[in-house]
Amino acid sequence: MAKSWLLTDPRGLTCQIIHGNSLEALHAFNNQFDLIMTSPPYADARKKHYDSIKPNDYAEWFCRFHEAFWTALKFNGSLAINIKDKVIQGVRHRYVWQTIESLSTLGWCCIDDYIWHKKTSMPGYWPTRLRDSWEYIFHLAKNTKPFMDQNAVKIPISPITQRRVKNIKDGSNSHAASTTGSGFSRNLSAWKNKTSVLPTNVLYLSTESHNRNHPAVYPVSLPTFFIKLLSNPGDKILDPFGGSGSTAIAAIQLGRHCVLIDNQYEYCLVAKGRLIKECGMKETRKSKVIIANNFAVNGITI
Repeated sequence: MAKSWLLTDPRGLTCQIIHGNSLEALHAFNNQFDLIMTSPPYADARKKHYDSIKPNDYAEWFCRFHEAFWTALKFNGSLAINIKDKVIQGVRHRYVWQTIESLSTLGWCCIDDYIWHKKTSMPGYWPTRLRDSWEYIFHLAKNTKPFMDQNAVKIPISPITQRRVKNIKDGSNSHAASTTGSGFSRNLSAWKNKTSVLPTNVLYLSTESHNRNHPAVYPVSLPTFFIKLLSNPGDKILDPFGGSGSTAIAAIQLGRHCVLIDNQYEYCLVAKGRLIKECGMKETRKSKVIIANNFAVNGITI
């Protein structure tokens, strides 16, 4: 059986960390999760840390997890995947696109593609391309209308827009035509009295700046955005490739329960240490029993 740690905080929030393979561990979690937020091992990368998957084999490898993810996710839940493609002999391999297309054929609805613009990407020189400063986040779901709380991620309206709509009279229909001559226009009166708007699907976030004893740590701000957007407080979040625990940090900080699974024992310990240090959690019990469908073990319900 896989080893398992149960952590709790004073609010009653819980995080279960499981050392094991998600294909096996998720058998115990049927219809449990509101969001799966993860960044799986990239193709042909970090061979010292994970089993390396060749780009040509990646789509088939990832789709092995399809049934486990599908069964563990609630009907209106979402799957958010942060992933990056790879340049091979000067050409970008499209294993990322192939993976998403393969998931689509298995029934997943591709709701949207997000771009994470890494504001602090590493400098360098490549003879046929420029500096890489972005990664994908794909939003998939079991149906075309998954839960989404857009209000949770709204941003303040820009000062320029505020100035443009300030003098519009109530009831007026003030349209601003596109300066390109396309014929499109916007009704600026619809913006009057608004203080916030939806963000775009391009996220401007800095990369992780601390050594987390893991080679591929994404910043807590990345899962924070998607946990806010795609779940409610009290919901259950899963990261099946838990790594150093950034997804769990974001989930606990936002008032959600979480489960992390990772097949590297040392990373489970890193995640546990971060949750204790950064979220004030305490280890309730260490067990060889994976929490079952009702989220209860040894009399503790989570």
